[in-house]
Amino acid sequence: MGKAKKKSAKRAKIYELPCVSIRLVKNPPLLSPEPIRTTGDAVRLLAGKLQDLDREVFGVVCLKGGTVPICVNIVSVGTLSATLSHPREIMKSAILANADSILAFHNHPSGNLKPSREDIAVTDLLLYACELMRINLRDHVIIGPDEEHCFSFRENHILDTLADRHGDLEIAENVADLSSRWK
Repeated sequence: MGKAKKKSAKRAKIYELPCVSIRLVKNPPLLSPEPIRTTGDAVRLLAGKLQDLDREVFGVVCLKGGTVPICVNIVSVGTLSATLSHPREIMKSAILANADSILAFHNHPSGNLKPSREDIAVTDLLLYACELMRINLRDHVIIGPDEEHCFSFRENHILDTLADRHGDLEIAENVADLSSRWK
């Protein structure tokens, strides 16, 4: 092989990008096939798994038909008083599972169920991401030390307040409508 061909082949390898794939992997079920219609239903299904943990855990339940659980994804495990979560990690399982709605949850091992500023900020970002993707955010529930103690963002009207700030995404719909005309 000539010197020029060797250099060309060497350069081609430098710019070679690996091909990766993402797969939805089924693990043993954490949820029952029972529908989740209320905050109480969600807490009954999740509290047993979260109540004895010594650190915060953030997760999402993906739903079809608005109430039937498809899967649950533990998004992050944090410290005694905080966990990092971002809408991209939260929405990943919803998209891969083809969910039409989700229920976000996390625990407060301290037993103090009052949402922190960070809890509200993550919920605000998540709600906006859900609105953009047309995936319904059913609720964000903080689960306490037992089934009797929980905090629902929906029941405490925090989701409604945040949604009002976002508007109805009319601008995004208009842009989508215009872009479809250009095709």
